Amino acid sequence: MMKRIILLFFFIGFVLFGQTVVTIEEIQGHAASSPYDGQVVKTYGVVTGVFSSGFFMEMKPGGAWRGIYVYLGSAPSVSVGDSVEVTGTVDEYYSLTELKGNPTVNILGSSTPPPPVDVQTGPANDEQWEGVLIRVVDAVCESLPNAYGEWIVDDGTGNLMVDDMGVSFTPTVGDTYTITGPLTYTYSRFKIEPRDANDISGPIHFTFHTIYEIQGQTTVSPYVDSNVVTTGIVTGVFNSGYFIEESPFTPWHGIYVYTNSAPGVSRGDSVIVKGTVSEYRGFTEISLFKDSVVATGKHVPPYLTKTDSVNLEAYEGLLVKVMDATVQDTGLAGAEFTIDDGTGICRVDNWGVTFHPYPDDVLDLIGCVDVYDDTAKIEPRDSADVNFHPMFRDISRNPLNPNFLQNVLIKARIIDNSQVLYDSLYYKVNSGVYTSIYHDSTRLDTFYFTIPKYNKGDTVHYYLWAEDDSSGVSTTSDFYYIVGDTGFIQFRVLTYNVLDFSGTSASARADDFEIVMRYINPDIVVIQELINEAGADTLLNRLNQAGIGTWSRAAFWDGPDTDNMLFYKNSIVSLVSQDTIIPPDGLRAISEYVVEVN
Repeated sequence: MMKRIILLFFFIGFVLFGQTVVTIEEIQGHAASSPYDGQVVKTYGVVTGVFSSGFFMEMKPGGAWRGIYVYLGSAPSVSVGDSVEVTGTVDEYYSLTELKGNPTVNILGSSTPPPPVDVQTGPANDEQWEGVLIRVVDAVCESLPNAYGEWIVDDGTGNLMVDDMGVSFTPTVGDTYTITGPLTYTYSRFKIEPRDANDISGPIHFTFHTIYEIQGQTTVSPYVDSNVVTTGIVTGVFNSGYFIEESPFTPWHGIYVYTNSAPGVSRGDSVIVKGTVSEYRGFTEISLFKDSVVATGKHVPPYLTKTDSVNLEAYEGLLVKVMDATVQDTGLAGAEFTIDDGTGICRVDNWGVTFHPYPDDVLDLIGCVDVYDDTAKIEPRDSADVNFHPMFRDISRNPLNPNFLQNVLIKARIIDNSQVLYDSLYYKVNSGVYTSIYHDSTRLDTFYFTIPKYNKGDTVHYYLWAEDDSSGVSTTSDFYYIVGDTGFIQFRVLTYNVLDFSGTSASARADDFEIVMRYINPDIVVIQELINEAGADTLLNRLNQAGIGTWSRAAFWDGPDTDNMLFYKNSIVSLVSQDTIIPPDGLRAISEYVVEVN
């Protein structure tokens, strides 16, 4: 019996005398048509707008699906902020969900109405905002009022109609307004209904000026704090803004647009920009109010200039290109560095991309010019804007102090962010003319060059040169050595256990052997654990193609176990004799090699 009583009270709590108690959100039903269409319901809310034939109300805390229009057919006796109980019939009046049928309205007290929801003009045309108090911010008037007092605004996201159910207003086309009001739906359109004149703020006036006029050919723009509209083509897009330029794309014709968030434009867009001119730490910029793209795919060529010119005020905001600039200081904060093409130093920053060059690297660079605390900086937009000329690393000479019997191996890494197409080593003897030679061999980014032997006392000067596929050219500084006598000769003898190496061993093992030989550059190599003569021939071939001189070997002696071998540079020594000692156990033989200096 107790269970039946409880169920009875539950039923009475939600259906009383044919009236269903529901929330406004339930009435709206998250759908275009209410699930309670045609039913008598009771609901509660706070009045947000009062008009001639009804009022809007919302359930707290407000927001999507929580507002509704109450149609009375006569002037309401409620005020904004009244907390009310309304009983009426749900009706879809030409697709507007409302309460009608002589609704009963009881004022329960007063309350703070929900605040307006900021919605963009385009997205405001949506069922979820029907009956909700909304606000559109910085929307541009697109048309004068029609015969019914309706006019159009757009904040860049799409049109929204403004109606005159609460107040008549004559806007100025092109001016910008912020408008508050409940959203209604009539004649197949969503419309915002300002409640009175206080719901329309503005207008904000913008005056057209060219970028050239805004820059003013001076350090401080003559239009600081002015609302301006200008046009240009986007040359660079970064995290919090973008750069634009106007024809003829020369100094004084570029400017930065500060957006405070990721911009909605792309490089090559032709844009109309509205905003306020400001000077931020010495940088003339436009704080964006609104922008619109009118065309895409435009091209702005970078302005070719010198590094010292980048520091001039006229280059602020401009897309520039400098060539053959040498990296100077790489120890600056924030991964910045300086470059100089011989005319003076300028800075390079990392808004778009970060690089870690070495001092004396040479590069061609494109980027937009930004200014911070009166210091100009080039901002490369991406890695394609930075073309390093070939870069030389780890240059070495072997032997370091050669004698008249020795060829000289020059080894260097040549690095490029694209591709090295040509390389040369230039050398001259004493006061002669330079001779160029191409590399002997390469291994990844390491290049090997051989300077032939010269007479005792000769001075040999040399430098390296390279060109990449972007026509970037680099040279090293000059190096030199003096050819010595054999009294200064030093032998580099390498002993190497090749662990059962034969002519059929994997080529990767021979590759590794060649790398080691090229790196160490010995004069004599003694090998252990060789399997057969084919293996000896393989190693000899690798020595001769390593670019470290011409080599010969001893005769192969095939003993009872693995065998030994001697390899030697022909320019250094000659093999006089060789002998083999067989140990008592008859296993691995002991080899004797006698050589003499050439």
